[in-house]
Amino acid sequence: YWVDLQGNSTPITTRESVIFGPRLSGDDRRIAFRTPAVNCDLWVHDLDRDVTGRLTREGDNHGNVWSPDDRSIVFARQEGALWSVLSSPADGSGHLTRLSEAELSGGH
Repeated sequence: YWVDLQGNSTPITTRESVIFGPRLSGDDRRIAFRTPAVNCDLWVHDLDRDVTGRLTREGDNHGNVWSPDDRSIVFARQEGALWSVLSSPADGSGHLTRLSEAELSGGH
């Protein structure tokens, strides 16, 4: 939902599911989010087309943020007790790029 300063809300999608960590793209046209599960996956919803695409299919993924040009999503993936940082094209068309080794420790 979009909510204006007066508290009025307007639906922005027909998608009916629980999502976590929604992040609006810089151009206000897409929302990146994760789904609640034992291992969370990342998705991008196109508001203009009302279409959702999956970015990840493995691991436990959190902390999604848009790149400054809205072309990719950077996120953290838990691998055992350690964390790494990866990047994915926002349109889901490419392979993941590892930005750090699985050596970071801590929560999400």
